[in-house]
Amino acid sequence: MHWNVRDDFRLHLVQRVFGPACYLCAVCIWVIPGPVRHAQASEPNIAPPQAQAETSVVIPSYPFWPNDAMVVDSTLVSDMAADYCASNADPSSEGFFYGDLPLASIDALCTTPDAGVPSLLGNLYLSGYFGGIWLRDNLDDDAAARAPTTRVFPWFTAAAQALDGDDKDLGARGSIRPAPAPPGDLSGFGEAPGLRNGSLFQWAMFQAIARAAGAQTKTAQQGGALEVVFANRASLPLLLSIYGYNLGYTMFLLDSPPDGAETMQGILVCDDYVMACYSPAIDLALLDRFWPAITNLQYPPSPRWQRMDALVQEFAAGSVQAGEDVWADIMSDTTISAEAYPMLMTLSTGFLLVSDAAALGGIGAWAAGDTAGGRCALLAQAGLTVWSGSYFMGLVSDAPPGTTPTLQCAGDVARPEEE
Repeated sequence: MHWNVRDDFRLHLVQRVFGPACYLCAVCIWVIPGPVRHAQASEPNIAPPQAQAETSVVIPSYPFWPNDAMVVDSTLVSDMAADYCASNADPSSEGFFYGDLPLASIDALCTTPDAGVPSLLGNLYLSGYFGGIWLRDNLDDDAAARAPTTRVFPWFTAAAQALDGDDKDLGARGSIRPAPAPPGDLSGFGEAPGLRNGSLFQWAMFQAIARAAGAQTKTAQQGGALEVVFANRASLPLLLSIYGYNLGYTMFLLDSPPDGAETMQGILVCDDYVMACYSPAIDLALLDRFWPAITNLQYPPSPRWQRMDALVQEFAAGSVQAGEDVWADIMSDTTISAEAYPMLMTLSTGFLLVSDAAALGGIGAWAAGDTAGGRCALLAQAGLTVWSGSYFMGLVSDAPPGTTPTLQCAGDVARPEEE
C-alpha cells in the first residue's frame, strides 16, 4: 500500500527513517484491551524559589495499556534519576530521559532477575515515546500542518496482517496468540495527548511492540538452547540492516552539523570493520561483552563465522549508504537547531551501539553456540523493539509541542511556574 507523504514531513520521516524499526515491532498484534495510562503531573510550584529537597521527576500523560511485556515503575525511574543526578556534573532532563535512562536500562536487562525485566522495558518505552516527540518538535516546526496519524494506520495493519501467525522468526512457538478485535469504543482515548487524531493507530502500534518484545523476552528466559540459537539467527538480517542504516545516517549527521553547532565527531569511533564502532563518551557494558566477536568476524575460525561475516557484509555494510542517502534527503528539507544537535547525536550514537551489541550477541549465539550470550542478545532485542517502536509512536504523536518529561535534581533551585 502506498500513499503520498511528501506534503507531510512527519509522515515522510516515519516512512523513510523508521521503516526498519516499525517492521521490527509490527510482527503482529495482540492485546488485553484497557484504558490509557495517565501519569500524574506534580502540582504547580507557586512557592518562592528554594532548593529542591530531593530529586523530582515529572512525566506528562502517555498512551499505555495493560500488557504482559512491560510496566512503568515510577519508583525505579525516580531511583535511576537520583543516581544520574549524583553522578553527573551537568545533569539535564534530556540527558537523563534520552541518554542515561535507556542505556542504563539496556545494560541492566541481562543482569537483573527475570521479574525486573518488564520495568526496564517500561523505562525504554518512556524514553522512546518522549524521545520521538522531542525529535518531532526539533525537526518539524509547522505543527499546524501535521496530518492525523490515522493516515498511517492502513499501512500498519496491512504489514501486521501479512506477518500474523508466522512466529518462526521469533523462536517463540506457542507464545503468540491471535489478535483480538480492538476495543469497541475508542472515543474516550481522544483526550489523552498523543491519541487525539490517531487513537486506533497508537493502540495497534502499542500492541505490536508489546507482543514482539514479550515473545523475545519469553524466548530469552524460557526457550531451550536450540530455540535461543535459532531465534537469534533468524533476527540477524533485520538487526544488521538496522545497524548499517543507523551507522550511515549517524555518520552523515556527524559530517553535516547545523550552523553554529559544536562538533560531535569524537562521539563515535569506527575501525576498518563495519561492526567495530564504539563511543569514548558512552560506556555500554553490553557492547563490551560482545566485542570479541569482531575479531572472529574479521578472522573467521570456522565456516559458521565465515558465513556470519558474509551476512554482515550483505546486510550491515550494504545498508550504510541507504542511511546516508535518506538523511541527506531529509536534511535538504529541514534543519535541526544547533542547541538540539548534541542531544540528537548522543541519542543516535547510543541507539547505534545498542543495535551493534544486539547483533554481535546474536552472531556469537549462532556461530559459537553461545546460549547464555544468545539469551542476553534476545533481551537486548526486546529492548530495541520497545525503544524504537515507542520512538515511532512519539514521532507521529499529536501531543502538543513541548510534551516532555522533566527532571529536577536535589539541591537545584526550584522556580515558580509562570501564570
